[in-house]
Amino acid sequence: MKQSFILDDMELSVSTSHLTPAIIKSLNTGRFERPERAAIKKSLRPGDRVLDLGGGIGCTGVVAGRIVGGENLMIVEANADLLDDITENLAANLIFGAKLLHGAIVAKKTTETINFFKSKGFWAGSLLENNAPNTQRIDVPAFDFQNVVLDFMPTVIVCDIEGLEIELFKSRLPDSVRLILLELHPNLYGQDAIKTLFDVLSGNGFSYLPHGSNGAVICLVK
Repeated sequence: MKQSFILDDMELSVSTSHLTPAIIKSLNTGRFERPERAAIKKSLRPGDRVLDLGGGIGCTGVVAGRIVGGENLMIVEANADLLDDITENLAANLIFGAKLLHGAIVAKKTTETINFFKSKGFWAGSLLENNAPNTQRIDVPAFDFQNVVLDFMPTVIVCDIEGLEIELFKSRLPDSVRLILLELHPNLYGQDAIKTLFDVLSGNGFSYLPHGSNGAVICLVK
């Protein structure tokens, strides 16, 4: 069973098993991923190739796909229960040809699978065990970040992976990446970790872009 929502001019359907009162309220009021949606609209260009890490129900993928086209979009989502929602929401909004990868992106792959902790409130799913209460541990395919980036060659990376961004972006990115749209999770790490992240990205040629940034959702441009 699904519940449908209209977000701006976007149609989204979500399996009721994935919904909590907080998520329903966020979708009904239009607050759901509002900073991310605004940043994508302000920052993406036709011709960009977008790697969307932590696809959720496909909301940011739809916004990006409308600008760059489905053939220039790859969505990675660890929670297999969300893949149907992503697929249906892309199609409902006329985004075709996107690549959808089931698994978790890791900074360095050491095993074929990795523990993922999913919760009813899908937006709290994480590789971190204590990110949300009442989680269920499952094994999901693990994908090396560098390998995925080198294979797809994105120009833009959209990233909402519930705290793992601190490790992920310590890896050097290819010159093809011009923009990172990143949600920070300061409740999961301290200011020192944020400084380290900014220092590493600055060393790789990225700087803070006020245009599009909003609170914990930040844009970094090369």
